[in-house]
Amino acid sequence: RGLGDVYKRQAHHVPAPGGPGGHGHRATPSGGALPMIPAELNAYLAAEIAAFPGKTSLLVADLPTGAVRHAWQPEEPVPSASTIKVPILLAALEEVRLGRLSLEQRVALPAAALLPDTEEFDRGETDCSLWELLYWMTALSDNTATNVILDLLGLDAVNRYATRVLG
Repeated sequence: RGLGDVYKRQAHHVPAPGGPGGHGHRATPSGGALPMIPAELNAYLAAEIAAFPGKTSLLVADLPTGAVRHAWQPEEPVPSASTIKVPILLAALEEVRLGRLSLEQRVALPAAALLPDTEEFDRGETDCSLWELLYWMTALSDNTATNVILDLLGLDAVNRYATRVLG
Protein backbone atom coordinates (compact mmCIF):
# COMPACT_ATOMS: atom_id res chain seq x y z
CA ARG A 1 0.00 0.00 0.00
CA GLY A 2 1.14 3.54 -0.61
CA LEU A 3 1.82 6.26 1.91
CA GLY A 4 -1.40 8.03 0.96
CA ASP A 5 -3.40 4.97 2.03
CA VAL A 6 -1.54 4.79 5.33
CA TYR A 7 -2.03 8.52 5.90
CA LYS A 8 -5.75 8.29 5.15
CA ARG A 9 -6.06 5.36 7.54
CA GLN A 10 -4.32 7.32 10.29
CA ALA A 11 -5.66 10.81 9.51
CA HIS A 12 -8.69 10.59 11.77
CA HIS A 13 -6.35 10.25 14.76
CA VAL A 14 -4.17 13.28 13.98
CA PRO A 15 -5.37 16.88 14.42
CA ALA A 16 -4.31 19.23 11.64
CA PRO A 17 -0.86 20.55 12.59
CA GLY A 18 -0.79 24.23 13.34
CA GLY A 19 -4.51 24.69 13.06
CA PRO A 20 -7.03 25.29 15.82
CA GLY A 21 -7.12 22.15 17.90
CA GLY A 22 -3.77 21.01 16.54
CA HIS A 23 -1.10 19.96 18.99
CA GLY A 24 0.75 22.84 20.61
CA HIS A 25 -1.50 25.59 19.23
CA ARG A 26 -4.53 27.57 20.35
CA ALA A 27 -7.15 29.31 18.28
CA THR A 28 -7.14 33.09 17.91
CA PRO A 29 -10.29 35.22 17.55
CA SER A 30 -9.63 35.43 13.80
CA GLY A 31 -9.48 31.63 13.53
CA GLY A 32 -5.69 31.38 13.17
CA ALA A 33 -3.40 29.63 15.63
CA LEU A 34 -0.80 30.81 18.10
CA PRO A 35 1.71 28.68 19.99
CA MET A 36 0.47 27.69 23.43
CA ILE A 37 1.89 29.54 26.39
CA PRO A 38 3.69 27.25 28.89
CA ALA A 39 0.71 27.01 31.28
CA GLU A 40 -1.60 26.00 28.41
CA LEU A 41 0.84 23.42 27.13
CA ASN A 42 1.31 22.01 30.65
CA ALA A 43 -2.48 21.69 31.02
CA TYR A 44 -2.75 20.07 27.59
CA LEU A 45 0.04 17.59 28.36
CA ALA A 46 -1.47 16.77 31.77
CA ALA A 47 -4.84 16.00 30.14
CA GLU A 48 -3.23 13.83 27.46
CA ILE A 49 -1.18 11.94 30.07
CA ALA A 50 -4.24 11.45 32.29
CA ALA A 51 -6.18 10.00 29.34
CA PHE A 52 -3.38 7.63 28.36
CA PRO A 53 -3.83 4.19 29.94
CA GLY A 54 -0.13 3.33 30.01
CA LYS A 55 2.87 4.33 32.09
CA THR A 56 4.13 7.77 31.10
CA SER A 57 7.27 9.75 31.74
CA LEU A 58 8.10 13.02 29.99
CA LEU A 59 10.99 15.44 30.02
CA VAL A 60 11.27 18.28 27.52
CA ALA A 61 14.42 20.35 27.91
CA ASP A 62 16.18 23.07 25.97
CA LEU A 63 19.36 21.26 24.88
CA PRO A 64 21.69 24.30 24.72
CA THR A 65 20.71 25.62 28.17
CA GLY A 66 19.46 22.47 29.89
CA ALA A 67 16.37 24.35 31.06
CA VAL A 68 13.45 22.01 31.72
CA ARG A 69 10.37 23.13 29.77
CA HIS A 70 7.94 20.35 30.69
CA ALA A 71 8.23 17.35 32.98
CA TRP A 72 5.99 14.54 34.12
CA GLN A 73 7.61 11.93 36.37
CA PRO A 74 10.97 12.59 34.69
CA GLU A 75 12.86 10.31 37.07
CA GLU A 76 10.51 7.37 36.51
CA PRO A 77 12.39 4.62 34.64
CA VAL A 78 10.65 3.40 31.49
CA PRO A 79 11.81 0.94 28.82
CA SER A 80 13.51 2.81 26.00
CA ALA A 81 11.94 0.64 23.26
CA SER A 82 11.47 2.82 20.18
CA THR A 83 13.20 5.95 21.47
CA ILE A 84 16.18 5.02 19.26
CA LYS A 85 13.98 6.05 16.34
CA VAL A 86 14.28 9.74 17.26
CA PRO A 87 18.06 9.99 16.74
CA ILE A 88 17.74 7.83 13.61
CA LEU A 89 15.15 10.29 12.26
CA LEU A 90 17.30 13.28 13.16
CA ALA A 91 20.43 11.76 11.63
CA ALA A 92 18.53 10.98 8.41
CA LEU A 93 17.14 14.52 8.22
CA GLU A 94 20.64 15.90 8.77
CA GLU A 95 21.85 13.85 5.79
CA VAL A 96 18.98 15.33 3.76
CA ARG A 97 19.86 18.85 4.94
CA LEU A 98 23.47 18.31 3.87
CA GLY A 99 22.35 17.05 0.46
CA ARG A 100 23.73 13.53 0.90
CA LEU A 101 20.24 12.00 0.90
CA SER A 102 16.90 13.07 -0.53
CA LEU A 103 13.45 12.50 0.94
CA GLU A 104 12.28 11.50 -2.54
CA GLN A 105 15.03 8.94 -3.18
CA ARG A 106 13.90 5.37 -3.55
CA VAL A 107 15.23 2.87 -1.02
CA ALA A 108 15.14 -0.87 -1.70
CA LEU A 109 13.41 -3.15 0.78
CA PRO A 110 14.78 -6.64 0.10
CA ALA A 111 12.66 -9.57 1.17
CA ALA A 112 15.23 -10.45 3.86
CA ALA A 113 14.61 -7.07 5.54
CA LEU A 114 10.88 -7.62 6.02
CA LEU A 115 10.09 -8.47 9.65
CA PRO A 116 7.09 -10.65 10.51
CA ASP A 117 5.44 -7.90 12.57
CA THR A 118 5.45 -5.28 9.79
CA GLU A 119 2.07 -4.09 8.54
CA GLU A 120 3.38 -1.59 6.02
CA PHE A 121 5.16 -3.91 3.63
CA ASP A 122 2.59 -6.59 2.95
CA ARG A 123 3.46 -6.88 -0.75
CA GLY A 124 6.90 -8.36 -0.18
CA GLU A 125 10.11 -7.05 -1.68
CA THR A 126 9.71 -3.50 -2.97
CA ASP A 127 11.13 -0.01 -2.76
CA CYS A 128 9.75 3.23 -1.37
CA SER A 129 10.85 6.77 -0.71
CA LEU A 130 12.99 7.74 2.24
CA TRP A 131 10.15 10.03 3.30
CA GLU A 132 7.76 7.07 3.48
CA LEU A 133 10.25 5.04 5.51
CA LEU A 134 10.76 7.91 7.96
CA TYR A 135 7.00 8.30 8.32
CA TRP A 136 6.43 4.60 8.93
CA MET A 137 9.33 4.45 11.38
CA THR A 138 8.09 7.34 13.51
CA ALA A 139 4.32 7.60 13.11
CA LEU A 140 3.63 3.85 12.96
CA SER A 141 6.73 2.59 14.80
CA ASP A 142 7.47 0.12 12.02
CA ASN A 143 10.65 -1.84 12.80
CA THR A 144 11.24 -2.91 9.19
CA ALA A 145 11.39 0.75 8.17
CA THR A 146 13.69 1.47 11.12
CA ASN A 147 16.12 -1.29 10.17
CA VAL A 148 16.19 -0.28 6.49
CA ILE A 149 16.91 3.36 7.39
CA LEU A 150 19.57 2.27 9.88
CA ASP A 151 21.19 0.13 7.17
CA LEU A 152 21.11 3.13 4.80
CA LEU A 153 22.70 5.50 7.33
CA GLY A 154 24.92 3.09 9.24
CA LEU A 155 24.85 2.70 13.01
CA ASP A 156 28.17 4.53 13.37
CA ALA A 157 26.77 7.59 11.56
CA VAL A 158 23.72 7.67 13.85
CA ASN A 159 25.96 7.33 16.92
CA ARG A 160 28.25 10.11 15.70
CA TYR A 161 25.27 12.38 15.07
CA ALA A 162 23.72 11.65 18.45
CA THR A 163 27.03 12.24 20.25
CA ARG A 164 27.73 15.48 18.39
CA VAL A 165 24.27 17.02 18.52
CA LEU A 166 22.49 15.41 21.43
CA GLY A 167 25.45 15.08 23.74
